Formats: sequence, structure tokens, C-alpha cells
Amino acid sequence: MTYDLFSAGFVLAWHNWAPTVAGLLLSLLLVYAVLQFTVSGSGGPAARVVNSGSLRTGLIVGIVLVGTIPAASLGLMLSERSANQRQDRISGLVEETTLSIARVVDSFIDKHVSGISSAASAISATGKLDAASLTQSLMIYHGTYADFLTMLSANKQGDIVSATSNMSGFLAPVADLTGHNVSDRPYFQRPMQDGLPFTSKVFQGRDLGQDPIVAVSAPLRDVNGEIVGIIEGSLNLRAFERVDSYRPQLDGADMILVDQDDRVIYSTDSAGLFELQSIGVDPLVTRAAEVDSGISYTFVANDGGVAKLYLGVYATTNVGWRLYMRVPLNQITEQMLSDYQLGAMLLLATCVFSMLLAFGTVRRVSRSVADMNHAVASFTVDGDGERIATPPNTPKEFRPIYSQMRRRSRNLRKAYDRLNNSIETGEKLRSELTQVIARKEAEIAERTEELEEANERLRGLSKTDPLTGLANRREFDAFEGRIWRLG
Repeated sequence: MTYDLFSAGFVLAWHNWAPTVAGLLLSLLLVYAVLQFTVSGSGGPAARVVNSGSLRTGLIVGIVLVGTIPAASLGLMLSERSANQRQDRISGLVEETTLSIARVVDSFIDKHVSGISSAASAISATGKLDAASLTQSLMIYHGTYADFLTMLSANKQGDIVSATSNMSGFLAPVADLTGHNVSDRPYFQRPMQDGLPFTSKVFQGRDLGQDPIVAVSAPLRDVNGEIVGIIEGSLNLRAFERVDSYRPQLDGADMILVDQDDRVIYSTDSAGLFELQSIGVDPLVTRAAEVDSGISYTFVANDGGVAKLYLGVYATTNVGWRLYMRVPLNQITEQMLSDYQLGAMLLLATCVFSMLLAFGTVRRVSRSVADMNHAVASFTVDGDGERIATPPNTPKEFRPIYSQMRRRSRNLRKAYDRLNNSIETGEKLRSELTQVIARKEAEIAERTEELEEANERLRGLSKTDPLTGLANRREFDAFEGRIWRLG
């Protein structure tokens, strides 16, 4: 059967899945957390895929999930538990009420059975079974047991001998009893057969009125103990209104009392039933066949063309009647919907707070990262390390980075200064070396020229005679060798 959205059946059908949904949400959050933790220190393909997005997005998603999923899961589980506890309380109350009212019905019936039995015993003991004596006795007992619409006595043949009635609002004897015979009625036949008090099923009155009634009868005996007739009282079914008034007034609860044939003896006005109506095919009755007396059960009934879910309980009385209590579960589902609406609003608020917290955290981290980027961009080899100041809103975890940058900047500045000093010294040494090389080159050129002149003089001295200036023997031999080769 299908239910309208937010109907009792729909809500009660899907709220049982609340713990499963809550467990699934927490499982997904656990998987997400484990995945993030696993890949955070890994460089594998999975880490590249998971960490491919921005840190900003990851932080926002993570904080929102951590803030909302546990809250949603807790809300679902608490709402489901609250609904079950509420239904259990109502079930317990209805079960207890049904059993209590059934005992009250038994007490009510027992009271009137005892009254009829006492009247039959007292009348039998007097031995006065004439019409006048019987009428006088009936007036006394009918005044005591005002819940009887009529009372009568019948002889052995079933003819009514005397009767009283308060159907007009006043208790009075019934004058004309001519032709009234009840020998076909079970309330006459059974006491005449077994000699025991008898409580009938509900039936339509005939002789003294047309109202639906339940007859309570007992045998009359003569001085020898022989059954000579019966005395009977017809219970006014509206008397069960007083019984109904004893029960706690649950919202929308109906009390329905039926006889052994599932015909209505009494029902509250809101039940929409009438006396003598058979409800044997009603879901309230058919569903009851599957459970024990005093145990609540749920069933679906059609109310004005709309399927509604009810909680039902029954209890069997000593005379074989059944007392049914049914309560619409709309009151539970309305409260459940209220709980879920409140949970949804709290979840929405939690989501908003989580997002504000996430954006605030991300904004702080982004600001700190931007400050570090600016500090790194302004980081120069020849810069002053003290200019890399730590912004006041920098998280504790990022502060050592600025300290390290300042330390590295100071070390680089020292190295830079040493390098500049070395370069200046090198330039000075290079200039001096250039000057030395120039002087040495001049000296070498001068010495070379002197050597060439000396060599020229030596070549001249080796070819001529110093005294005469003529070619010497060495020159002559060389000349001779040249001429010889030419020849």
C-alpha cells in the first residue's frame, strides 16, 4: 500500500531506516577521513588524484562534512529512538487501558448478572410467582439496577407474566403483556436448559422495545427447586458510556465493544459505528487474529477514502466479548515530523556554522599563504633579513617558516658580503697583476732587442776579420760550399 507524503504510514515506514541511513553517513565519512589520511603522506596515483584539487576546497569540504554528517546522523538516531519510545509509551498505555476497561466491563456485567441471579433466588425463595408479586419484585430490583431498559419474568411456556420499563425516563410496570412470548429467545432457552445465569449476544429488542440490547437472565424455581420460568433484564447499551469514561482520554482513541459474533455492542461516537453492526472484516478485527490478547498491533484502515495507520489492542471479557481500543498514529507522526523539522533546522544551522567556520579557517590559511608568498617574493640575496616580519595573524604552525627565512636571509647576506669583498680583492689583485705583466713585457721587449743587437754583432764578428774587416776563413768555407752546390 502506498502512503501520502508525510502521512502516518509513510513516516513510520521510512523512520525505521533512520539508523541505517545514519550508519551509512558515518561510514562514508569514515571512508573519506581514512582516504584523506592515507593519501596525505603518499605520492602515488591515488594521492595525485585526491590532492589534485585546491587546498581551499579540501578544507571547506572536510570541515563541512565533519560538522554536518555527525550532527545529521545523531539527529536521525535520536529522532528514531524518540519516536520508538513515544510509540512504546502509547502502546503500553493503550494495552494497560484496554485490559483495565475489559476488567471494568467484566465487573459491570458481573454486577448485573449477580443482580439478576439474586433477584431470581429471592423471588424463588418467596414462592410468590403470581403476576402482582413478580411485578412488585421487578420494580424493586429494576430500581436498584437502573441500567436495565426493561425487566421481565416469563413462565415455563415463555409467556411474559410481568414486566417493568424505564424507557420513557420513568420506571413503571408494563400494563399490556397479552401475546408476548419469549420462548424463542436464547436468554429464555439457556437458563431453562442448564439452570444457570445467562448473558446473551447483542440483539434487536422486540416485545418491550426496539432498541439493541444485551439480555441477562436467570431461572426461577418453585419450592421444590423445579425451574418454572426466568427473570430477565435488558441492558441499555449506552450504559457502557460510563465504562468508556473511566479510560484515559487518548487523542483520537476509540473504544469498541463487540459480542462473540463481532457485532457492535458499544462504540465511541468518533468510531463511526452503530449497535448491531458487524465488523468481522474490519482490519481492526482481522489483524487481531494474528496477535495475543493485550498485545498492541498496527493496522491500516480506510477513513474517508484515505489510508490511515492505527494502533490496536484487544482484550477478551469473561462472557466472550471483545473490547477493542484503536488509536490513530497521526499524533506520533506529527510529533515525529516536528522532531525531524527541528532536526532539519538544527542541521541547517550546523551546516551554516560549519561553512562559516570552514570559510573562516580557509580565509585565515589563505591569508597566511598569501603573506608567505609575498615574503618569498620579496626574498633577495642581498636583502635585509629583518625586513621579513611575521604578520600578527600568522598561525603558530607557520611562524617557524618566517624565522627560517630570516635566518637564511641573514646567512645569505653574510655570504653575499663575503663574496663582494672577495670580488673587490680579486679586482685589485688583477689590476696589480696587469701592471706587473705590462712592466715585465716591456723589460722582455727591451732585453729581446738588446739580444738581437748582440746577436747581429756576433754574426758580423763570425764572418769578418776584426782587424781588416774582410771575410774570414769561416765565411770563405761557407761561400765555397754554396758555390760547390751551385756547380
